[in-house]
This record gives sequence, structure tokens and C-alpha cells, in this order.
Amino acid sequence: MELIHSLLLQAIAGESAAESRYRKFAGKALDEGFPGIASLFTALAQAEAIHIANHHQALKKSDFSGTLPQPEKINSPETTLANLKRAIEDERDEFKEMYPLFHRQISKKHDSNFVAKIALLSIKWAGESEAQHYELLQEALQAAVSGSDVVGGEYYLCTVCGNIEFSMEQPKKMCGVCGHDISFYTRIQVEK
Repeated sequence: MELIHSLLLQAIAGESAAESRYRKFAGKALDEGFPGIASLFTALAQAEAIHIANHHQALKKSDFSGTLPQPEKINSPETTLANLKRAIEDERDEFKEMYPLFHRQISKKHDSNFVAKIALLSIKWAGESEAQHYELLQEALQAAVSGSDVVGGEYYLCTVCGNIEFSMEQPKKMCGVCGHDISFYTRIQVEK
């Protein structure tokens, strides 16, 4: 279980830092006149909180009794354009590097263990959600580079796995990451 504990704690630390950053990035986007991008950053912060909660639940199932990592101090955000670029890089690293590595390590050592399966599910959901976040951030960056905001829809968050959908209306299909039904989606309100 030591490996599972270590990897989940690393994931929680990373997700906690991202959650804090995205909350600050949302405020900066609002200040710079990008309410749509602020909504995306708000959705991302809430998604990271869901990933933290899922990882924490996996730790509980593995009888973890230690302390959780404290979030790192976050510097003042830069411009919205710079913040989008930073977020894209971070999300890419998580879904391309970190989560696949964690999945391989746990699978190799604990493949048939029930606790490992819970940890792997949490890691799978986070990794797949991060891939979706990356795509949404790329679209927001394209808008910001052209001097405009994200328009044409709203952000909807799956409260089970942290997946985010951008749509004109409430999603009408099950979550593409965790498979939960549409009742688990919530429309994001920008936090001021």
C-alpha cells in the first residue's frame, strides 16, 4: 500500500496546487475582461477539488492514516494569456505523463488488489478529465490570442469525476469519462 499512498499523495499535492492557481487565474481573467475564460478557470478549480476528493477517498479505502499535503503558496497570477499557457502545460503533463506513469506503477505492483482498483479508477478519471481540460484550455487560448473571450456556451462540470463539457445547454448524454448520468452535471457560475 505504500506505493499507492505515495502516488495518491503526490497527485493530491499537484491537484491542490492547480486548484489554488485556477482560482487566482479566474479572478485575473475577470479583471482583464474575460468572463468566459474566468468561468473555465472556475470550472477547472472545481474539477481539481473533485480529483482531490476522489484521491482522498481512495486513500481512505487503503487505510491511510497519515496527513495530507498542504497546498503550496501560489504567486500572483500573470496575464490571462500567460495563465492559459501555464494551465495547458500543466494539464498536458498530468494526462500525458503523471497519471499514465502512476497507473503503470500501481498496475504492475498491485493489479488485482481491490484497493488498487479504487486508486486506479480515481487516477483514470483524473487523467481522462485532464485531457478534456487541456482541449478546453486550447480553445480558450485561441480566443484570447485573437483578443476575444470564449463564447457560444457555458461550462458544465461532472461532479463525480471532474470532466467539463462546454455546451449551449445542460449535457444530454452520460459523462464520457465516468459514465454517470446527466443529473451529475452542474452549470458553473463564476466565483467573484
